[in-house]
Amino acid sequence: MMYTSGSTGRPKGVVIEHRSICDRLLMLRDRYDLLSEDRVGFFKSPGFDASLEESILPVCFGACVIVERSQELADSIRLSTVLFLVPSMIDHVASQRALFRVVGVGGERLDPRAVSAAASLASFCWNCYGPTEATI
Repeated sequence: MMYTSGSTGRPKGVVIEHRSICDRLLMLRDRYDLLSEDRVGFFKSPGFDASLEESILPVCFGACVIVERSQELADSIRLSTVLFLVPSMIDHVASQRALFRVVGVGGERLDPRAVSAAASLASFCWNCYGPTEATI
């Protein structure tokens, strides 16, 4: 069971099959061309549906997880090669003047300005909004 507010804004539990999680992780590995030398920043609450992309994905495929500690957020961001962000974090991350191999954006509505800002952060940027609804 995963909990999400989805498009309604009201929390709800969604039953997800194990094979769906496995399929999602395999798809992300291939989409991001995840490498063993990648360092994935873990910035979301473990209770958030999209946190699997930051925690389970790298562990399953041999990449490193950088666990963010609030007092070291800037360092955690700079050390990461792969980031999954909510659009409201894009400007903060951009202010760190770091470039990433992959940036995934989701969790909130992605407006055209945010798309442009996110695309400037990485060689590959992907809108990954709605992971539970897309059967994480």
